[in-house]
Amino acid sequence: MAKIPAGPTGQYTWLEPESPANLDEQPVYPHNHVWETRSGHSIEMDDTKDRERIRIQHRSKTFTEMHPNGDEVHKVWGDNYEITLGRNNVYIKGHCVVTIEGDSVVNVKGNKYEKIEGDFIQEISGRYISNIKQDTSIISNGDMSIGVGDPVTGELTIRNGDRTQIVGDLSVTGSVTATNLNAETKVNAGTGVTAGILGFVTESGGVSVGIPVSSPVGTINAALSVTAGLSVTAPFITGSIVSDMAGTMMGMRAVYNSHFHYAPFGPTSSPIVPMTLL
Repeated sequence: MAKIPAGPTGQYTWLEPESPANLDEQPVYPHNHVWETRSGHSIEMDDTKDRERIRIQHRSKTFTEMHPNGDEVHKVWGDNYEITLGRNNVYIKGHCVVTIEGDSVVNVKGNKYEKIEGDFIQEISGRYISNIKQDTSIISNGDMSIGVGDPVTGELTIRNGDRTQIVGDLSVTGSVTATNLNAETKVNAGTGVTAGILGFVTESGGVSVGIPVSSPVGTINAALSVTAGLSVTAPFITGSIVSDMAGTMMGMRAVYNSHFHYAPFGPTSSPIVPMTLL
């Protein structure tokens, strides 16, 4: 997993700036001009040197204040509604922090496009759920890493209705468990291939190791030889020569067919070397 880079100082927090007209630095007469209504609304135009400001305040304490350095504080002591019937453009040159102590809902009835020229980092303390009703594409021009929890106990589950297709090589550090494993061309093993009690069986025959599902009738063709630890229940045919553990059939004919002829037309003798069972 890639390490999340640290953000700038004060990345997640900020404080409301204090008004230039505070308890320690009050406006200086006659530079502060105040207009106040009977209910408590007020407008202040303060020309005090180095503390110039403008403050418009509602009797409910909701106010807007402009500070000497150009800062502006807009504080609403209740709900805030902002309605724009045309285009809305926001330009922020510096750092932007939005703090929401409750829930946040963004309802976009059209398309949403985000262009990020730097990093995009999300830190989520709870669950992350994404429901997408149409096709989804995630494309990375660099490397991509997906990790789940602890590297020992974490589990990644991929569910689909048809198939999962990987275009390229698949390297697995560990074991692969499958209900059915099919290869369209070949399976290469660096050290060995192990099968359970059903062994390896191909649909057209050819390989059956372990306890086969069926016993197809066929032949075994060997370019040089076939070696069995115990026995092979079939003769070996190499080219036109048939042989078993006692030798070739041609050699056995030469040994066990030898006999004597008595008189010109008499009977033949028994084989000189009688054939016995092994």
